[in-house]
Amino acid sequence: MNLDELKLEVYNDLKVNNEHLDTESLKNQEIKAKYLDIKSKYELLLFKAKGDYKRIYRDKWEYYGGKSDAKVYVSKPFDIKVLKTDLSVYITSDEEIIDAENNVIKATHEHPLLIQRYHDEVDVDGTSRMIYRWVRVRELLASDRLITIDGTPIDIHSIRKVVGEDIFYSLNVEVTDSYIVRWGDKMVIAHNEVGK
Repeated sequence: MNLDELKLEVYNDLKVNNEHLDTESLKNQEIKAKYLDIKSKYELLLFKAKGDYKRIYRDKWEYYGGKSDAKVYVSKPFDIKVLKTDLSVYITSDEEIIDAENNVIKATHEHPLLIQRYHDEVDVDGTSRMIYRWVRVRELLASDRLITIDGTPIDIHSIRKVVGEDIFYSLNVEVTDSYIVRWGDKMVIAHNEVGK
């Protein structure tokens, strides 16, 4: 649920039927419980995202400050001696930090994700054209929405092809074809096999 959808839901929930004020007053308790639940859920997600960010920031502080384990520098060499006063420049410009701040998801072009497409489109007779399907990352449209673990669609703000030498792993989960992948505070549904 994005902010605009939440605002619309609030607007609809807070409409008052002046002819039935007795039942409207009872509805307030249900509405309060509903929005307390939503508030609690997003406060917990925010708390977790802030914790994840702090862990990434600490790892980067150790890395750029020369305090990481030697194994880290074998896989990702960094031969510059950074002054303590300059650490924040390196940390805040680090790609992982920027991605964490902006909720960036990185995946290979073949990775299948569950999406919602045509969510704003309707046929002439008013029937929704919305569909759910698996698509490869390279087939994503900016208008698609990724599906989270609880079925909530999340908007894609932009898609950008990045060429790099990062190491990616292809996972094949034995028990189930679908599994959850976490990026920051978001958990989206992914799939073992391409094209399903």
